[in-house]
Formats: sequence, structure tokens, C-alpha cells
Amino acid sequence: MLSINELRHLRLLAQATSVADAAARGGISAPAISKSLSGIERKLGTQLFIRRRGALVPTRSGIAAIRRVSILLNELEALTFDIDAIAQGAQGVLRFGIGPAVASLFLKDTLAEICTEHRDLVPRFEVAFWTSCEGKLINREIDMFIGGFASPPNDDRFEFTPLYNDTIVALAHKDHPILLRSAITLEDLIHYPVLGFPSAIDTWRSLTSVESLELFQRNVPGSVMPDPLQLLPVISKTNQIVVVPDLNWRAVKKEHPDIVELKVERLRGMAHMYFVHLAGAELPDCYAQLVAAFKNQLAVIRRSET
Repeated sequence: MLSINELRHLRLLAQATSVADAAARGGISAPAISKSLSGIERKLGTQLFIRRRGALVPTRSGIAAIRRVSILLNELEALTFDIDAIAQGAQGVLRFGIGPAVASLFLKDTLAEICTEHRDLVPRFEVAFWTSCEGKLINREIDMFIGGFASPPNDDRFEFTPLYNDTIVALAHKDHPILLRSAITLEDLIHYPVLGFPSAIDTWRSLTSVESLELFQRNVPGSVMPDPLQLLPVISKTNQIVVVPDLNWRAVKKEHPDIVELKVERLRGMAHMYFVHLAGAELPDCYAQLVAAFKNQLAVIRRSET
């Protein structure tokens, strides 16, 4: 069985370009980490790295070992943090990633509810897109992701619980030249830089002409950002267009009277918001309280619209 130090040495070697680099990262000598690698390979009965011109190249066994070691150490670090938190009076630690669209709508008020109603829970989170959080779920760096997908996800590695669905809207300043058209089409929209969340919106698939596809590549998205609505003051002075979920727009609409929603033919994209965790994983009870807090805040927003 490998010791914790050996597991840490293996992770250092996986992150490094050479034995010397791994030693420098870990603050130990190169002979010591080289000896540790030899011991690890002897215990596992296989070669994990090939030394090629001074560089370390993992073998197939090495790649498998690195992945498992990363998960083990992440779990160990999480356990250490949990024990420390419990020793200080906490009942649980919430580790989650949250997509930018959901975060801009709910995160502040959800955290306020958690901290008020469940003071014995410790939230640890990061705001990031699914592309970043997927690997962190697999590696046990987080236990849950709350965020959006352009289409209903289908991946047997995860369990997806719906939170809500939202339509996609396009926004521009009230004097935008596109408003001179009697009818606005997707082909009209993509003549301008489009700012938004990731652009994998099903509705763009209806663009088929060479000219439209070239314009799409040039202008959509003009920029992908965590919260494109932050640029609405800039949009009021440019011909850029923002494409965002409708709930996010309505939450700030009153603050921007110079911004209007465009009526775009065939703009039928949807944002699908889900709670996501590893399939078969048994989450601590405290996550039920996190889910309930997000649903409570969604209900508050829904009530405010009526």
C-alpha cells in the first residue's frame, strides 16, 4: 500500500516536467523523489513513467495511477477540511461549482439564506462554466454543480436534476440600426458582434448559407464572459448585441431603460438549468438544504414577476 507521502510525490511527478522539477515543486531533493518513484513502481509492480531526454512521460499505467491518486488526495484534503470544520462547530461543508447565469441570479441571496438559516454549514464554491466543473466533479474537488446547458444533458456519469428552463433573449440599445428593419432574422443578428454566455445555442443550427456561417464565426460570440449583462452600460454606446437567458435580463431590466429586447425570428434557444452530481454518489444531507435554498430563491423571483 502506498503511503500518503508517496501519493503526494506521484502527484508532484504528474504535474512536473522532470524529476528535478517535481523536487523543486515539493521542496525536496531530486534523489529523494527519484527514490520514492522507484519504491512506488516496485510496490505497484509496473513502470509509471518513462524518462525521455530528461522529461517524464507517463505510461498507460502511469496515467491510470495519476487519475486515481488525484481523486484520493482530493478526498483526503476534503476530509481534513471537513474534520477541522466540524471540530469548530460546523455540521457540514458544501463544495459546489455554479454557472455564471445561475450565480448572477441566485448566489448572493442563496448564500444569505444558508448563512442565516443554516449557520452550521460552511459553503465553499467557485463560479465557473460546466466545461471547468465537469472534471472537478469527476476528481471529487466539488460535490455538486448548479448551472446551465444549451440542451438537456445526457451523460451516464452524472445525475441531472432540473432546476428551471429559460428562454434566450437578444438585447441592444434602443437606437440600434437593426431596429430599422421591419422584421429581424438570425441572419440580421449575426452582422453584429454578439456578447453572451457560451454560444452553443441550438437555434444557431438553422444558419446554413456560407455567408451566414462566415458571419457566425466572426461575430458569435463576440465575447464569452461570466456575466455579459455587466456590459450593458457599454452596449448602450455601441452596436453590439447581448444574448442571455430571459430571467437574467428581467432581473436588471429596470436599471437599463435605454436597452430593448429584440424580436428575432427563429431565436428559440433555451437555457436548461440543473443540479448535477456524480451518478451513484451519496451526497451528505446538507446538500438537500442547499438545493432547497436555490429553489426558494427561484420561487422568490417567480413571485416578484407576478
